[in-house]
Amino acid sequence: MESQPFDTSLVQRTKKIRRGVACASCRRKKVACDTGKPACGNCIRGGVDSECHYPGSKRTQRLPLWAGKIRDLQEKIAALEAPSAEQESLFWGVWDFTSPYFLSTRWSAIASNSLAPRNRVLDSVDWEWTKGGSPPPNLSNFLLVEALKRSFDFSTDFDIQKIFYPTNSHDNSHLAVVNTLYLLGCYFTPGPLNALEPLFLHRVRRYLARGLQDAKHLLDFIKASAMLAYYYFFRMRLMEGFDLVSTTVAFARGAGLHDLRPKKYRLSGVRYLLEPRDDSELGEYINVWWQVFSLDRGTRTFCQQPIIVPDEEIRTPWPQSHAEYMQGHFCYSDNTVTSLYSYQSNAASARGNSPIALRAKCFALYERAVRIASEATEAEFKATDHAITRFYSSLPQIYDTSHPVHTINLTIVFVRTFALGALLKLHERRALEGDHEAYKTCLEAVAGVTNIIIELKRFKVEDMSRLMGVTWLLAKSFLERNLKRLESAPVPDQIQIERIRLQLGDVKWVFQKVHEQIARHATKQDFSRSLPGK
Repeated sequence: MESQPFDTSLVQRTKKIRRGVACASCRRKKVACDTGKPACGNCIRGGVDSECHYPGSKRTQRLPLWAGKIRDLQEKIAALEAPSAEQESLFWGVWDFTSPYFLSTRWSAIASNSLAPRNRVLDSVDWEWTKGGSPPPNLSNFLLVEALKRSFDFSTDFDIQKIFYPTNSHDNSHLAVVNTLYLLGCYFTPGPLNALEPLFLHRVRRYLARGLQDAKHLLDFIKASAMLAYYYFFRMRLMEGFDLVSTTVAFARGAGLHDLRPKKYRLSGVRYLLEPRDDSELGEYINVWWQVFSLDRGTRTFCQQPIIVPDEEIRTPWPQSHAEYMQGHFCYSDNTVTSLYSYQSNAASARGNSPIALRAKCFALYERAVRIASEATEAEFKATDHAITRFYSSLPQIYDTSHPVHTINLTIVFVRTFALGALLKLHERRALEGDHEAYKTCLEAVAGVTNIIIELKRFKVEDMSRLMGVTWLLAKSFLERNLKRLESAPVPDQIQIERIRLQLGDVKWVFQKVHEQIARHATKQDFSRSLPGK
């Protein structure tokens, strides 16, 4: 039988069909579909009268995703074009931990990884040590000095000599701490060094995992974890920070850091994972506990979460200076959190306290004021008020007189601001209910806050702790309520009204400065510039 010639033009005219675009009928039958419109060839041959239904391909299913992106962009454009009143709401919403703006910022940081746009070590920066070695001495010293200058911000007091020259040269347990300090040093240096953050973050996580393999390294694990949690909060990676805080506090509690008192005062048979061998090690354990305590109290209070370790369980004495530890001077009598509220104890006094002790005490007082403000007994209220007042009155002034030219001591600024915030929070509810004495106390506290801000402005301070924004918000709310009350009076007191407006202007100024500080850390940087020491 003679074969018929093959028509190659039919092959050339055949349309190539993409996968995933068949009609619903052909998909059910699992046959090839020519995607004809209004009906495909298979359906026509099968006698189907209706038009074919095409569910859509993967390409067309991306439309909802793009539509969502368009909506997000439209919302951002609307925010930029918003009236001044809405802009004010956004400005203050960054500091209100319950505001929709703060919550949206928090979840955006979680979803998008806030480090992604800036954390790439460029190929042009050719450092061999990034492949696994230690950074060169000039860079490591630079980063440690930057971290040391800001150590109060993450409640740490560390000794560089002890970190680099441990008693046991084969002990690498300190590497988690060192790399966490490098990480924080990069963060506190906006610019090209930010590109090294993911490198040090990866190393910190690796060394933390190793630290759990040996109980001897548990203290360094707790110390590095606490500093890493602060870093997460600085970077607005809040979910990671919350999880790490819970883990760190649980480890510190399980290791017995909350109960560092002599064994003779403990219940018989009680032993903990960490038992200090000498006075120097005991002092280090005490400092680490109060670092964890400040982290727990700060996180739980500001983000409205319950605290993990109650005041009544803490028996560790307040932190002291390294010199006192080396001399074996430890004060255990009436010298912990619950001692703050005893009229006979000197624990509420700030005289002679180390910076870490001042920070821990102001957090303890603020958390207590928040917790009992609405449901305290009269005895609890008076004891707390007495503790805050005594602590604040014993604090030094904010001026640093140790320099030839007087400057501002930012540690004292922080502590005085938080003590005033605790006083304002404690009395706020009673003042709203018409208590004249509480109202007078709030007026004095707000005046103290704004006076500190005026001094910050006078000394042109550019870099300050963002955590003080919690107290500034309390002052702003009180001033706005007071202004509204005065303006609605039958005969408005114009002098008082103008004074309050000036105070509100001062509060807005300091918020603007912190916004600028955040922008310096958040703006994308040019990593092509040379790095220190290169």
